[in-house]
Amino acid sequence: MVVGSAPVGRPLPCRPQPLAPAPENTVRRTSTLRAFALALPWTLALASACRPEPSGNNEPPTGATQSEPSVAAASATKPDVETTHADTVAAKPDVEPPPVEPPPEVAADPLAPLPKEVFERFANLPRDPKPDSLIRNSHYWISNELNQQLWHPHIADLGGAYLGVGTDQNYMLAGWAKSDLIVVVDFDIAIVDLHRVYTLFFEHAETFEDFMARWSPEREEEGLTLIDDNYAERDDYKRIRKAYKIARKLVWARLRTVRKAYTALGIPTFITDQAQYDHIRTLSRNGRIFAVRGDFTANETMMAVADAMTESGFAFNVIYLSNVEQYIDYTPEFRRNLSRQPVGDKGMVVRTLGWSAFGFAPEEEYHYNVQPAPKFTEWLKVSRVTNLPRMLHYRTRTDIEGLSLLDGEVRVAKRPPKIAE
Repeated sequence: MVVGSAPVGRPLPCRPQPLAPAPENTVRRTSTLRAFALALPWTLALASACRPEPSGNNEPPTGATQSEPSVAAASATKPDVETTHADTVAAKPDVEPPPVEPPPEVAADPLAPLPKEVFERFANLPRDPKPDSLIRNSHYWISNELNQQLWHPHIADLGGAYLGVGTDQNYMLAGWAKSDLIVVVDFDIAIVDLHRVYTLFFEHAETFEDFMARWSPEREEEGLTLIDDNYAERDDYKRIRKAYKIARKLVWARLRTVRKAYTALGIPTFITDQAQYDHIRTLSRNGRIFAVRGDFTANETMMAVADAMTESGFAFNVIYLSNVEQYIDYTPEFRRNLSRQPVGDKGMVVRTLGWSAFGFAPEEEYHYNVQPAPKFTEWLKVSRVTNLPRMLHYRTRTDIEGLSLLDGEVRVAKRPPKIAE
């Protein structure tokens, strides 16, 4: 064998193997040049054998085994030099990103303007026929109830919708309750006309002080001008103007009386507290106050109110009847009209009655009563009591002079009462 060559068909090892020592009798000193000449062919052959051959089908090059992967295969399994640790972790299928919390939902404004279709339901409530006569042939321009504070603990912060009769007292009671809708039904069209003036003053008076001052004698001409500028094209323009001219002096006196009395009691009202005034003003400006002529014993208005409330998904949490029940019996129409009104589970009915037998409140001739609205509805549906005085026989007496509750068990009749369709 010649040094520097390899047997045919046997690959050269990739690692230089040590040369076998020559026999001592053949060893001769050679020159440096001869040693280089002898080693050069062997070195070139070794280099040629260790260089991998290119492969076009990703097969390992000749001489490579599965236990000894080629350099190309090894480099393919290593991440690129610019790949970060975070990129490698994110690429793993079993690692999920942390859940993303959805942004909190913004609560809808409960006092925002009503949707158009809802507004139209209430704005177009039908009127019952005009009554043959008014009670005592009088317009009740202002409330004459002097102890409405007796209701305050029972209706404060109830929210929901409000149903009432009369004028100024509705804004005070709804302010206490923080109602989100006010419906006033009164059989006197003049009272409805006066509410148009309230609406106008709420629109233009930013503070409760300015609102009150607009009812003063010094600003009467300003009020008339405002009515002329805003209502002259309406069919009820002359009636509104007349209502203001007649009632202005009485309203001015009533508001001052209320302000003095409730300031002394420490109970805020819409004419002493800016927050309550803002609440009522917002309801008015956003079209959430409706006044309509109607009769609790007739067939049109109250039925339409019940339908509008139900279709709109609203419920009354305060029903203020004043002393209406003093003048009417629980007729089949009355039972139908009131029992069909949707009421809240915590809703309350507040009312007065001018019968001394039940005990008057201080310094006036009214008895005050509070009844859970669901119980009132139940009384109308299953009891045959014919009017409020008879129902008050089942009242709960309180330690407060002139105040009773109707919170006891409903007296179910053997035969159900007649209720109009």
